[in-house]
Amino acid sequence: MGSGETSPTMVELHKSLARGGTVTVLDTPYGFQANADELSAKAVEYFARSVSVTAEVVSLRSADVPMADVGRALAAVRAASYVFAGPGSPSYVQEQWSRVGMVDALEAVVRADGTVVLASAASVSSGALTLPVYEMYKVGKAPFWLPGLDLLGRFGLHAVVIPHFNNTEGGTHDTSCCYVGRARLELLRAQTPELPVLGVDEHTALVIDPSTGQATVHGQSAAHVLLGSEQVTVAAGGTMDLRALLSGGTGPVVLDRSDAPAAPGLADAVRDRDAAAVLTALLDALPADPGLAASVAALEPVLAHGWSDPTAGHVALLLEVRARARADKQWALSDLVRDGLASLGLAVEDTPDGQRLVPA
Repeated sequence: MGSGETSPTMVELHKSLARGGTVTVLDTPYGFQANADELSAKAVEYFARSVSVTAEVVSLRSADVPMADVGRALAAVRAASYVFAGPGSPSYVQEQWSRVGMVDALEAVVRADGTVVLASAASVSSGALTLPVYEMYKVGKAPFWLPGLDLLGRFGLHAVVIPHFNNTEGGTHDTSCCYVGRARLELLRAQTPELPVLGVDEHTALVIDPSTGQATVHGQSAAHVLLGSEQVTVAAGGTMDLRALLSGGTGPVVLDRSDAPAAPGLADAVRDRDAAAVLTALLDALPADPGLAASVAALEPVLAHGWSDPTAGHVALLLEVRARARADKQWALSDLVRDGLASLGLAVEDTPDGQRLVPA
């Protein structure tokens, strides 16, 4: 959605997509704001009053919360049938969600035939690159891209997403293209000339079928695809073969992040007795299984307090995670746990009676 996600414009679309089910509101995009509680309450009220459905808030306002809270939030999102996230800061939501693997949870919702609605700031993060709107429009930094979460890319749709594409709030100056203006967007496009731009006007939504790449425009205005010198515009009520329109691009885009510190592996985290790093490594490797995510989240208190004894509760929980991973043929996750236990001086033997720990 380009904007107007909780306005009368989108009521009928929300109704058709939610189909009477529960809406899961994810508060990360505006989690840094002092009025975050108020924004969540307004969203819940909107869905109840206007859409006639129940909305539940899944709170993950920052990645800097206990890993048990991260695990519960990811499990709740994976179990949802309709996830909604909207206004806030694109760079903030990109940073927080990238640190907890939220894009994996959102992908799991879509692949389970659920619906993910990303609007305004949240929609920016769904592309191959992220537009840092406030850093450019308010702070005055030279045009630059941030890495994107590339949820669309998981379904073969590689593009940058620009909501508020036809914004005119500036009056005497150009605030189109999500407030940065067309001139700055063109400077950014020159940095990645083969990457398409998917623009969505205000009070407009583009509903995408990820299995076919077909997309339908809803609302008051239009959606646009920019590639090279060409621009294709489809007005509300029209459809587009989004996969075909984006196919002229180069595919996934990777920014140079050589200066970014690498996340510690499980073996290093266990050796260093870093509970948060252990949980992060495990969550990053999880399959789309809310039950397994909850088991990993349960590790937090025993990891935080049980490091002194290698036979303490965290070892049993690690073995439980490994057993579940092997049963689901998640071999990479199984190997991560095995290597982490080896760092504690414990080797895992698989016997007909189950797993057995012996000195490494």
